[in-house]
Amino acid sequence: EEGVRFQSTFLGSRAVAGHFPPELLNAVDKDQVTLAEALNDAGLIGKWEAIQSIAMDPEKVAAYVEVHMEQGPQLERLNTPVGIVNAIAGQNRVQVRMYGEQGHAGTVPMR
Repeated sequence: EEGVRFQSTFLGSRAVAGHFPPELLNAVDKDQVTLAEALNDAGLIGKWEAIQSIAMDPEKVAAYVEVHMEQGPQLERLNTPVGIVNAIAGQNRVQVRMYGEQGHAGTVPMR
């Protein structure tokens, strides 16, 4: 998933929805490869204009379905060709700053 490699989630969906920030093309992975370079290496065009060109007009789209391949053996094991997802975990990133003192749960009295 691109969210792991480039520390940002839903890149494809954001581009299709027209909400892809251009600065994300400068995001780097652990090897200092930018997202733009990775797109180019994959045979795509890692330029902002190319990203903008795939945005869909919401007035002309009734629905959007993003297809994902199963990353485990469950469907194959069940001899099932297609699985329908009826729930999914959302992804959010937040920064939290904690103040206080460390202590093992249950053994440090709360004040």
